[in-house]
Amino acid sequence: MTLSVANTAEAATPTRGLLPLWVGAGVYALFLSAGNRLLIDPDTMWQITVGQWIIDHRAVPETDVYSFTMRGQPWISTQWLAQVLFAKTYAIAGWSGPVVLAATAIAATFALLARFLSRHLSQSTTMLFIAAALALTVPHLLARPHVLAMPIMVMWVGELIAAADRCGAPSFRLLPLMTLWANLHGGFVFGLVLVAPIALDAVLSAEVKSRKSLALRSAAFGMAALKKLNLARVFNDCDFGGYLIANGVAPFIDGRTELYGEKFFVDHNAASGLMELENLFRLLEEYKIEATLMRTPSAATKLLDHLDGWQKVHADDIATIHLRKPGALHTIEPAVDAKAK
Repeated sequence: MTLSVANTAEAATPTRGLLPLWVGAGVYALFLSAGNRLLIDPDTMWQITVGQWIIDHRAVPETDVYSFTMRGQPWISTQWLAQVLFAKTYAIAGWSGPVVLAATAIAATFALLARFLSRHLSQSTTMLFIAAALALTVPHLLARPHVLAMPIMVMWVGELIAAADRCGAPSFRLLPLMTLWANLHGGFVFGLVLVAPIALDAVLSAEVKSRKSLALRSAAFGMAALKKLNLARVFNDCDFGGYLIANGVAPFIDGRTELYGEKFFVDHNAASGLMELENLFRLLEEYKIEATLMRTPSAATKLLDHLDGWQKVHADDIATIHLRKPGALHTIEPAVDAKAK
């Protein structure tokens, strides 16, 4: 497990101990300057909304209070602390708050990784590993709870490996880290799983010897077409769930996979992608859908454009809204009904 390929000549370099600081500062500046990139995940919106609910009620929700399809079903957030932190920073500084928080966590993650690696590797080799890790994780570096847990993950794994290198047991001082991780993100299980193989490596080693947008501007998406009409049953693409929740509209589905379950997600995807045409018509009728909010390029959107009984009231490059309107007849490409907005 030991990564001891350090250049001994570099060990005495005065700047060697400052490498983690420089890595952290560079990564922080990089992600802060590209703040919008951190906010491209629509789930960030419902994460903040749930966090504010927790703050307002001083409790963690035990049932779903947002969707209309799963309302009242058992659901407990496994990342309540991260949601509270995002909600607090959003309340203080708007979208800049979650950006700064996420950028800080990402910077801390790579600074800690550089710290652990530089104990055993040369500066040039450490930077090579840092660059590779950054390139591999960039698609996953978003203002979401898992990012806040990443520094803890690196500390946890790094200290476990350090203990294995010493052929000793991990310190009990690591336990508060696991408690914090468990309240930030459900991925803490990954950290627990690593204990056994790293411990096994320590045993084997002893026998041989005798380190995933500055403000997101909410897209218009025609929400005033929805809220003004007081519609309660909106069939939406999963990516728009967080946007609906944040604007007080109950979604059909959102990013909480643990609430909806695999079968619900599969049925929804088969309907929105027209992989099973019957699924779309079944869900529209079964849940008495009053409007749809879907990606403009999606197959279901294109079908509704030409389906009698549905009127397109909003469309842009990102999203299209259709209202159930029995009198709507579509024998040609429908125009947007401006009166319905």
